[in-house]
Amino acid sequence: MVTNISCDTNETVGVEILANVEFFIKESVFRKDIETKLVHLREEIVNISSDDFHISLKVSLDQRARNTKTMINNAAQFTGMCYLSKTDSNDGRSHKFYTFSHVSELLLCQQVNLEEDEIIIDSTSSSFIILKSTNIKIQQGMFKLTASGGARICVDTMKSLKKPEVGINYILNIVTTIASVISMICLFLTFVTYCIFPNLRSIPGKNNMSLVFSLFFLQAVFTFGASKTDHDVFCKVFGITLHFFLLSSFACLSVCTFHMFKAFSTITTPHDAHHEKRTMLLYFLYSYCTPAAIIVINITVTLSQYNDTGYGKRETICFLKNATSVIACLIIPVAVICCCNIIFFLMTMRKISMTPKMERSSTNKATRHNSVIYIKLFSLTGITWVLQIIDSFLAMTHLSIIISLFNSLQGVYIFLSYTCNSRVANMYRNLFIRYTEDHDSNATKCTNISTFATEKHLKYLPNSGSASENTVL
Repeated sequence: MVTNISCDTNETVGVEILANVEFFIKESVFRKDIETKLVHLREEIVNISSDDFHISLKVSLDQRARNTKTMINNAAQFTGMCYLSKTDSNDGRSHKFYTFSHVSELLLCQQVNLEEDEIIIDSTSSSFIILKSTNIKIQQGMFKLTASGGARICVDTMKSLKKPEVGINYILNIVTTIASVISMICLFLTFVTYCIFPNLRSIPGKNNMSLVFSLFFLQAVFTFGASKTDHDVFCKVFGITLHFFLLSSFACLSVCTFHMFKAFSTITTPHDAHHEKRTMLLYFLYSYCTPAAIIVINITVTLSQYNDTGYGKRETICFLKNATSVIACLIIPVAVICCCNIIFFLMTMRKISMTPKMERSSTNKATRHNSVIYIKLFSLTGITWVLQIIDSFLAMTHLSIIISLFNSLQGVYIFLSYTCNSRVANMYRNLFIRYTEDHDSNATKCTNISTFATEKHLKYLPNSGSASENTVL
């Protein structure tokens, strides 16, 4: 038996114990019954408790445990890993009288016999074989060598070794990646548009920029970072980042809806720059400090209970590992925000319906326009994210592709709503005209200066007649 920690460490989380255990039964038993129970031992939870500690062990079959003797001799003694080696010698345990079998699926499954000329056996330790027809490697524990030089493997294993067909997961990854990249480009263009034109950077405009910022990094992390589950540290970082921007996106959307409700519910009066800065500061603190506080609380609680951050590999992505944390730190906050948004929307629509003849000022027109966009945006983002969260607990279907597609194209809708309109088009047109006029003006100035310099230079040159006369003399 060998572990991945030293014996003087008091770690109870993340400890791996590889145990090579032999069961020797002298009596005559119903062999299939025993083998079935041993094979089905996987995923069992064993609890060990005392007055000082409580440990939960998850038992599973691992073919690496067959090499514990080699690991102890080659690694454990020199790296300080905790190990135990004990052999019970018994003369009666002989291959002449008893059958020795390794516990694996091969004890129960229907098998396929591979001839010697169909496989290549690892020449050093027979730890794997290679199928000559497909060049696929089969690891130890998935095959059993025969006396004739061949091997036997399970029928299910043989079927799984065939080249996989293009499945729904592959299609989903391709669709969401392409849609997310397009969406990120649209979000980037929208953000740049707001940076170019100061007229767009009102309080609602800055709220839009904050929403665009959060959605951009949410989709970037989800598309290019959340699937990096190989490295534990990076996976934790991507999981925390994904959780942060997911919460901040909903928080930014709630800020947009609250400000829209506030604009309709209060008398519009001019505010000074100090009031605007204070309002934006409060909005930013809510949009980004609230998600950060939720994450800090989750990490603190998880560390105190499980000695772990609570972030890491969850199925195929890096995110919250604990189902309780998903409910407490994601579903509940998102549900609260969605309920608040619905209330703000209903109250705003009631206000609009009660005043159908609103003053046709530019402020009211812009507020009304933003109201319609926010309602559509909430319908798109809120509902699709809720469906995405629900779908993550269900089996993969073609509906998953549709939900993921709509969820990945949020940036396209924002771009079409806030950038592809006549107001922004006129701004870009005027900007282009000013740039062209400035360019022509600069070119004209350069030409005038050049002409003036030439005339001034020619003024002091001798005329042709004088030059000719001097030459004759």
